[in-house]
Amino acid sequence: MARRTPPISTVWLDVSLLLQVNTKQPTGIPRTTICLFRSWWETGYTNLRLCRLDPGLEGYLEVDPKEVLARFCTPEPEPQQPPLVVPLPEKLPPLKRMKQLVRRVARRLPTPIKTPLRRLVHYVRHRPSAKTEAATPPPILSLGPSDLVVTLGGGWIQKNSAEICERMKQAMGFRSVHLIYDMIPLKHPQFFPEFMYPEFDRWMVPTIRYMDLALAISEHTKRDLAEFCQQRGLPVPPTEVIRLGEGISPDPAPDYPPVTEAFDPNEPFVLCVGTLEVRKNHQLLYHAWRRLAERKTPNLPRLVVIGSKGWLADDILHMIRHDPLTCERISIIPHCDDAQLRWLFQRCLFTVYPSHYEGWGLPIAESLAFGKHCICSNTSSMPEIAPGLVDMHDPCDLLGCMELIQRALDPEYRASREAEIRRKFVHTPWTETARQFAACLDRHFGTTLRLPEPASLPLARSA
Repeated sequence: MARRTPPISTVWLDVSLLLQVNTKQPTGIPRTTICLFRSWWETGYTNLRLCRLDPGLEGYLEVDPKEVLARFCTPEPEPQQPPLVVPLPEKLPPLKRMKQLVRRVARRLPTPIKTPLRRLVHYVRHRPSAKTEAATPPPILSLGPSDLVVTLGGGWIQKNSAEICERMKQAMGFRSVHLIYDMIPLKHPQFFPEFMYPEFDRWMVPTIRYMDLALAISEHTKRDLAEFCQQRGLPVPPTEVIRLGEGISPDPAPDYPPVTEAFDPNEPFVLCVGTLEVRKNHQLLYHAWRRLAERKTPNLPRLVVIGSKGWLADDILHMIRHDPLTCERISIIPHCDDAQLRWLFQRCLFTVYPSHYEGWGLPIAESLAFGKHCICSNTSSMPEIAPGLVDMHDPCDLLGCMELIQRALDPEYRASREAEIRRKFVHTPWTETARQFAACLDRHFGTTLRLPEPASLPLARSA
């Protein structure tokens, strides 16, 4: 356990990742970071400040909270009409088609050529303007043993960030905490592009060396972190587990459905939420729906997939779009805001989440928070979320997955599972996650980040 002396006077939230996000509806780690930031900041701590890492200056710079609040925490104006959800276009404009072609060619280049090319592109995109170069650089924070830097995720995205932070920590003596989501790029590199393994490894090893505390989002991630440290001969850092809140709260949904050309919202549908990438295992759902259609399964509902295109998704997108048995039965909606997701969760028959491997599996918890039955994989962290309240299958077991889907098509079975979810599942708000986070910091560093006492947590409600 880290020393309690000297006491921590300032907790610095590293929001470098948030300042690189260019959308108000982020997913994955950026979304989790925003939810935690909101929960902490709205409490009104006096010793909580924001910073970002500047690799060029090799130091932390203070960030005005208004910059982050304006970007992510400003309420959206009331819509004058129902929001439009645009399906993935079949035919892209010429410029976008050219960009896709360039990316495909670049992905096929050998690594000795691809890596420097990617760095050149990154430099061109992010090079400072002449006006910026001429300006006086902002002051670098002078951190010491009474400062605690909390990184909420995504540190590997910044080149050489771990080596820079390790040098700074050795020189200044500040203390460091990292929220660890998963070790999947190192444990299962087959689910990612080739560049991911070396870059993630280059970030993770020095980060483990210099961090004073790791906060894992599941017991399974905690075990994966310890296993990696033992394999590499690294000391296992003190590690605690916190439970993530449900990203989409079960508040009342708008009366209107998402306006979409992808499917008729009045027809029954099954919901799958998650980025379209090979690790999420949409291939299994494609084959399941295709086989069920071949068997002429009575009242087979539409599968609605919510997620933007991610790693290695070209093949599955092509199969879904061009297979005559699935193109009319599987709909893909790349972008949804919270109101639209709330509407979809509350009106779906049930949800599916066949991912190969997860650090947590937030859509499973979100489904249960809405009182909806969920069919998911039985690997990694997913069994931790709600033991006994979900139906689980091996992510490679097509027949097992199909059997669970066919059983869930029975209204009586769904009703019994939903009743059990309402009785037993407890919704975890993000304020509870922030409270657990603050309690861990207080135990290890004496930060005295106090949160209000928790009220009784509401049980999830069905639609």
